[in-house]
Amino acid sequence: MAEEYGHQRHWLVDATRGEVLGRVEYPVPVSESPMALGDGTWLTCGEDPFHLLLWSREPTRPW
Repeated sequence: MAEEYGHQRHWLVDATRGEVLGRVEYPVPVSESPMALGDGTWLTCGEDPFHLLLWSREPTRPW
């Protein structure tokens, strides 16, 4: 599906404030449907649909 429609784009959103934090850039090809886990992490599939990848946002610095 990714080849048919192009490179997948995922956006990170702060669900509490409704603020778009930016586009997620992955170092490897991923599936089109991320699954939020509710703790700030999410899952995608790799090129092999049985290969699960766990992601989290890079921590921000307080300064």
